[in-house]
Amino acid sequence: MKLDTLVSHLDELLRCKEIPDISDNGLQVEGGQEVEHVGSAVDASAHVIGKAIETGCQFLIVHHGLFWGKAERVVGPHRARMVALLESNLSVYAAHLPLDLHPDLGNNALLLRILGMECESGFGSSGGMDIGFRGRFETPRERGDLVDTLGRELGGRVDIYPFGPERIRTMGVVSGSGGSFVAEAVELGLDALLVGEWTYASYHLAKDHGLNVLAAGHYATETVGVRALGDHLSEQWGLEHTFLPEPIEK
Repeated sequence: MKLDTLVSHLDELLRCKEIPDISDNGLQVEGGQEVEHVGSAVDASAHVIGKAIETGCQFLIVHHGLFWGKAERVVGPHRARMVALLESNLSVYAAHLPLDLHPDLGNNALLLRILGMECESGFGSSGGMDIGFRGRFETPRERGDLVDTLGRELGGRVDIYPFGPERIRTMGVVSGSGGSFVAEAVELGLDALLVGEWTYASYHLAKDHGLNVLAAGHYATETVGVRALGDHLSEQWGLEHTFLPEPIEK
């Protein structure tokens, strides 16, 4: 597959040019012009880049890319990453907020799907747009069951702050750093908030208002989107896809 065809497809699918973001979304590093093997990962770290090269990837999709809206000095570890990419002819494509809010392949839509929730509307207002979703169970579920489901499907520990009802019907979902959306969840009268990373600043607000909070890990909640995007490219275009894990050490 031609690189420019693949990039155009992803730009259109994810609306990368339309969605404002601090990340420079889209093609960040141009590599070879033919792509047969795609890698996906959460972060464009030295470890991930090395694994992508080792496994023969020609195109790497990441959630957290190399450039974030400002000039980066090409020194130290950043230089080492760039040298490895250019010498190996490996392209890097970043999709940050466009992948969080995508209704089919996005992190938050997929987290709703993992839990078996019906999507009601957008949630997590940021910069004039919703980056997450609000979901509802037809029949309320025990919060312990939700923790077990997430832990099993995401492959990691899920922390719960059981400040609300034991049986949950409504929930807001924002992957990654979603702890700042407690106030919005409270305002909407939701039973729970599912985030990746929890913040101390929101602890008492959630507790005082009786809101359950589930924190499934910043990294873990953002693996689902890049994996789904890689699988989509494999199914639609016949490209080989390899997910490249690098769990954050705790």
